[in-house]
Amino acid sequence: MYSAVELVEGPIKRGGRGPRTALVDRSDELALLKSIWAKVVREERPHFVTVLGEPGIGKSRLVAEFEGSALGEALMLHGRCLPYGEVLGYWALAEVLKEATGITTPDDKDTAYRKLGDLVAKVIGQTEAAWDPLEITRHLALLSGLEVNIDQSEATADQRALHMSVRRFIEVLARSQPLCILLEDLHWADDALLDLIEFMAARVHDVPLLIVVQARPELVEKRPAWGRGVRHFTSLSLEPLDDHYGHELGLQLCLEFGLPEEVAKQIGRGAAGNPLFAEELVATIAERGGTTGVPSAIKALISARLDALSPGERKAMQLAAVIGKVFWEGGLRALGASGHVNTHLEALEQKDLLRIQPRSQFRGDREYAFKHDLIRDVAYETLSRADRRLLHNRIVDWIEVIRGERVEEYLDLLAHHAVQADQPERAIDYLIRAAERADRAAAYREEAALLAQAIDIAERTGRQQLIPELRAKRGQAFRAVAMWTEADQELKTALSGLAPEQDEQRLQVLIDLTEARYWLSDNSSSRQYAIEALKLAEQVGRDDLAAAATGGLALALSSEGAVQASLDQYQRALVRAGKNLHPPLFWFEVYGLTLYWTGNYEAAIERSREAIESARKSHDTTTIARALGNLGMALTGRGRYDEALQVFAEARQFAREYGTGKWLARATGMCAGLHLEVFDFAGAQALAEEAREISRSADFPEVSGSRTGNARQSTRRAGPQARGDSWSAQCRRIGASCRRPCDVLTCGCVIACP
Repeated sequence: MYSAVELVEGPIKRGGRGPRTALVDRSDELALLKSIWAKVVREERPHFVTVLGEPGIGKSRLVAEFEGSALGEALMLHGRCLPYGEVLGYWALAEVLKEATGITTPDDKDTAYRKLGDLVAKVIGQTEAAWDPLEITRHLALLSGLEVNIDQSEATADQRALHMSVRRFIEVLARSQPLCILLEDLHWADDALLDLIEFMAARVHDVPLLIVVQARPELVEKRPAWGRGVRHFTSLSLEPLDDHYGHELGLQLCLEFGLPEEVAKQIGRGAAGNPLFAEELVATIAERGGTTGVPSAIKALISARLDALSPGERKAMQLAAVIGKVFWEGGLRALGASGHVNTHLEALEQKDLLRIQPRSQFRGDREYAFKHDLIRDVAYETLSRADRRLLHNRIVDWIEVIRGERVEEYLDLLAHHAVQADQPERAIDYLIRAAERADRAAAYREEAALLAQAIDIAERTGRQQLIPELRAKRGQAFRAVAMWTEADQELKTALSGLAPEQDEQRLQVLIDLTEARYWLSDNSSSRQYAIEALKLAEQVGRDDLAAAATGGLALALSSEGAVQASLDQYQRALVRAGKNLHPPLFWFEVYGLTLYWTGNYEAAIERSREAIESARKSHDTTTIARALGNLGMALTGRGRYDEALQVFAEARQFAREYGTGKWLARATGMCAGLHLEVFDFAGAQALAEEAREISRSADFPEVSGSRTGNARQSTRRAGPQARGDSWSAQCRRIGASCRRPCDVLTCGCVIACP
């Protein structure tokens, strides 16, 4: 059986207590996990499990018990999310990929990339000859920070394309042997990682894959619909132990620590069913030699235990807390630990405050983790602010040295430590670089969050000259995820702050504002920004940006009903663009749709095919999905019904595969219009109902296939001269029935809002 993981060091045996106490009152949950896993392996059907519970309730212990029962049966891959502010994006995914490929810290960038590429080529070559292993390797490296030879001129794939590569890799890896992915602390994950996990869980098929994630209840507060789009999904909520099992746990702990049984009642009452609290209560009583003065709050308990440590042990805990949830002896020494550091760490593990990890990112340097985040929090809080700043600064120096040329993988972590060290120049530099990496990985919300931190520091430290460009970048990040109001605010602020001589920066902001105001249904402002951008582009001699400005002007004109004027501008934009037909030429796909509505079907077919080809090269899944629908409409208009059916089938399959529900609804509604066109009323009705159901499940204004067919048939029956005049009125009447404002051009009079 093929194995993707080879640990550099052998498994490290746990010292100290470890999980000696039997698992209490979780037998049903453990049995359920085991039965799910057995079914996954037996039926080769993926399953997604979320284990939810308050801090200390036993999530990690339950999953560890399950993992122990399945060892030898599967490839186990692990990832963890770090607390808010420390890292964003795909940190947990990077850990999974590094474990799968055997990438270790001493590997240079080329070696790490080669290891990733070798594994991708091997598993894909075994089963999926049609998939491009080089492209998948590039996408995985981009998401995990392992990319080499970054080409800034190359168009960035959008999030769906990147996530599709992850899904394909995980699918073929699971096909080679049963695979279990275990992810911790998902409540700290950002939107990019959460989107990826749900996308992957919903779309991997016919392989033995189990994904188990642990999270606090905050996850479902942030994502109320978490897991609903996954067919095989289980949510396990761990509740506090009841009185009976709380007492049973207390008895076991008392026996282990050599305490009298009567203490168990106090443990049961004080812990309130929380296993971590019970363990800390027993440990504190054992260390103090009695129950007098034992604190009643969990953090106070932990603090009391830390106060009782030797100076060397206490210092090790404090330094480790600054490094993070996981740490290494080498890191402690870099922060100033001296003497018998290893002895201190072994003693802390014996006292059940730390845990040795079974694998380490650093060859020859054991990796430790705090038993629980609360222990780390309390240890960190015992440091003065001045000591924290000093130690965070040393961590930045240490990471820069040990990571070497692979420092790009840790930019957001470096930024976090630089911010905490109150080093504004280093912090801004790392935040900007981390934001650029997030942009390349299509993690645009995370990019915006990083840039917000950089802007805040720049404002507080008087670095005003940086702020306009940072705001412009933040506006572009919001633009990429269609957060138009936020984009508009940032871009306007950036424009007002850019100096008159910053021509190209002002030009790009004007173009972005043209698009933002267009989507905000402010056609007048969109047109004015486009005219201003076009004038400036001609002054500085940028034909590519002049093409974008001209295309934006065409969009504004078409939305105002000036159809022929818009077509003239589209043609001018096409000539200016030449062969540079890739995003951010956001107007190009709509050009084909406009030609369709004016009855110029052959030109619409040509333009739509060009838009599809361009979008495929840049991995722009949204434009592909929309342009496929436009092409199907144009073919229908030309009477090439068989070809149109094939294109609509492709559009619908593409939208399903990439999880674009609203574009699936759009393509389905368009296909309903085709069936109506050929008098297949039953087929049209069935597709229209399907489109409505899809739109409802995607939280998207409902589709009406019959509206489409009626509007298009009446437009076709009108004479050529009347088509342009009737087109705008027809569109706006249909658009007026949408539940929220929409742009009828983009809708194609088939669906509501884009």
